[in-house]
Amino acid sequence: MTPLYFGSAKRRLFGVYAPPRAAGATASAALLCYPWGQEYLRAHRSMRQLANMLRCAGRHVMRFDYFGSGDSAGDSADVTLRGCEEDIEMAMEELLDTSGATRVVLIGLRLGATLATRVAVRKGKAVEALMLWEPVVTGSEYLEEAAALARLSKCASHPRPPIDATAGGYDVLGFPLTKALADEIRAVDLLQFVPSFPKRTKLITSAPRASHAELRACLDQAARTDVAIEHIESLFAWQQQQGLGAGAVPTKVLDAIVEWVS
Repeated sequence: MTPLYFGSAKRRLFGVYAPPRAAGATASAALLCYPWGQEYLRAHRSMRQLANMLRCAGRHVMRFDYFGSGDSAGDSADVTLRGCEEDIEMAMEELLDTSGATRVVLIGLRLGATLATRVAVRKGKAVEALMLWEPVVTGSEYLEEAAALARLSKCASHPRPPIDATAGGYDVLGFPLTKALADEIRAVDLLQFVPSFPKRTKLITSAPRASHAELRACLDQAARTDVAIEHIESLFAWQQQQGLGAGAVPTKVLDAIVEWVS
């Protein structure tokens, strides 16, 4: 694995590149797109394991931190969805330049999957395939979940004003959900991109959500029979597991992703 910095002087990003383990592997590449906030921290083990599995399967792999997160430059309050999409595009360019590949598979988890979709639609043929792992389908659903976490994390001895799930401007387990970011998330609607999904697209879910029924109906309406949704019962990589202090490593899900990508 090779740690590296890339991007521009004003938007310096940190990433980790791993070449294929096997000599003479084909020049194919996969880019991992993290979720946001605590989900990023909790899923780190799984994403790192997934990167290693893809490398062993013969892929050039890169995982990276968005601006304002992890080891990239910027402050956590600087995070915007549009900025994260720009970061994905810069990471794609860096991975293609480093690996010599001509196309890339985008693999995203949660909000990272939704951002990867929007990038894939814009980049067209540069994206070989799109793997969506528990994508955020609607921003309103995601904000409700974030607000619930924020309410649970409030300290009883330091009461705060009631949390408005739609307004933003509060803390979600140590990460600031600014009003600007909340406005962007509220506008998230994965359904509008269904007709433009890459021809090779797959979704993997582990938690039943109301939005999944909408997504299935939208796929049927758009006649996207080439896009599959697979439900795999597993622990959640993006939620803290009791006794672990981090997210689980759902091996069945990781195996399914690697098998499909390969």
